[in-house]
Amino acid sequence: CRNRIAALHVKAGEFDLRGCPALGACGSAGSGLRGSPRGTSGASEGIYFALLACLDRGESVLAPEPMYANYVGFAEMADVQVKPVTCSIESGFALPSIADFARAVTPDVKAILLCNPNNPTGAVYPEMMLRALAELAIERDIYLFIDEVYREFCYGETPFFSALNLTGADKHVVVFDSVSKRYSA
Repeated sequence: CRNRIAALHVKAGEFDLRGCPALGACGSAGSGLRGSPRGTSGASEGIYFALLACLDRGESVLAPEPMYANYVGFAEMADVQVKPVTCSIESGFALPSIADFARAVTPDVKAILLCNPNNPTGAVYPEMMLRALAELAIERDIYLFIDEVYREFCYGETPFFSALNLTGADKHVVVFDSVSKRYSA
């Protein structure tokens, strides 16, 4: 996967974001920015590239449903499958239990993809659940892809917790963000 990611950086014209002024506020706010931040022309492109780089043809990614509809299109373009893990309106679209996710991680599943806060439901996932998903990703040696483009749009009681603050999971967690939601870019 790492070699494919490096190849995609070159082919896609990605650039290193270390020291980028646009990330200054994020880093100074204690976001835990670590690793090798990379830029693409949008978070959607980054998600598509991650699917191409980290999953092989025919493999699968789990995603809580309802989900951002374009995830299915990105997966189709990458020739991978999206396996939905259903959230219910009765629970306020909370994520299913870790046991439910663990049962859904079959041999073809190589990643879990979620949007926090969720698009379209607005559900914000609690820190405890994100930590448990990161532990599951480490245990099963899969990726946890977290789309955080709506992180500043939280309207309920649950405080937003960025996956950038997860420790010990750097090799398994990939966070996607975008300036477009905050700056109408």
